[in-house]
Amino acid sequence: MKILGIWPKERKINETSSYLVLLPLSMMLLIINIPQTIDLYNVWGDIDLIVENLSLGNVTVLIAVLKTAIFWFSGESISVLLSDMEEDRQETNTEEEAKRMMRIAKICRRISIGCTLTYYVIIILFVILHLLLIRYIGRILIIRSYFPYNVQSAPNYELTIFAQTLAAWCVGGVYTSVDTFVATLVFHVCGQLQNLKQRLRDLRCEKDNEEFYVKIAQIVKKHDSLNRFVNTIENNFNEMLLLQMVGCTVQLCVTCFLALLALGENNGIILVQITFFAFYIAYILLQIYLYCYIGEELISESIGIMDAAYECKWYHLSPNEARLLMIIMIRAKVPLSITAGKFCSFSHKLFCNILRTSMSYLSVLHAMNIGNTE
Repeated sequence: MKILGIWPKERKINETSSYLVLLPLSMMLLIINIPQTIDLYNVWGDIDLIVENLSLGNVTVLIAVLKTAIFWFSGESISVLLSDMEEDRQETNTEEEAKRMMRIAKICRRISIGCTLTYYVIIILFVILHLLLIRYIGRILIIRSYFPYNVQSAPNYELTIFAQTLAAWCVGGVYTSVDTFVATLVFHVCGQLQNLKQRLRDLRCEKDNEEFYVKIAQIVKKHDSLNRFVNTIENNFNEMLLLQMVGCTVQLCVTCFLALLALGENNGIILVQITFFAFYIAYILLQIYLYCYIGEELISESIGIMDAAYECKWYHLSPNEARLLMIIMIRAKVPLSITAGKFCSFSHKLFCNILRTSMSYLSVLHAMNIGNTE
């Protein structure tokens, strides 16, 4: 994130590092996004080339550019979240809580490494596919684009290929770092909610017990802090997540369509093509499922606070003391969630809806393509 210039911190006009983000942003826009958008106008009417344009670069880069901008402008708010995470880590009361947070940190690390490796394997496969295609259709760009100069002459061709590869690396860096960072924030909240549930279960429920009032006050403050934490995530990223949801739906549809077209071609590189599309489709599914999974976990853990309050020995309390638990339970009835533009919450149900919508659009594209070939 520091290399890309989007590491969350307070931005200052007199700091050079605050403007580092302009370098990857310019590369993504000037080398891929704008040239591909111009080329989209040139190929308009050819459904195969339109689908290729949207799938292999344009939609992905547009989302990456918007992610970069949103994440950069949210730097100060995200810095506050990082400070809260550090305070939560230092406030762990028991060894069990510390182990739970360490386990979540390891899960986030594995997800980050897995997503990063998957994307760069896709870039490597794409470059290999491009090199193999040169034998069949001549010198072509890695990403079909329009540039206001002769890209076929040397060294223009080689430099353009290098620039597109470097810009694709920037896209992958932004995509994986932002997605895994947001996932880490949400996983942290889930871990803190698990700790909070355990504290509720371990409450000493005895009448006229001063320790009970101290503990319940700490639990309420912590619960309120976690609610604010999730609200900050939601307010900063809900527009970005809406773009992610729509973009992944379109990408999944058009990439599956390109894979079907590749199956119908009779050339010597079909194995490389299918391998590339398999990795690419798997990465798109991984992206959207990651958000749906953390959203489902957040909903489940936040509602679980209500069950944890019921599981403590509340029947030993006086009516006035038991009412304090009821307030917590009433608050927990409204689950915490992350949404796509405040339209819908990320969950397993949304993931199924995205798959169904993408496959519906895919069937329409396939039918249109069959009609055009006939």
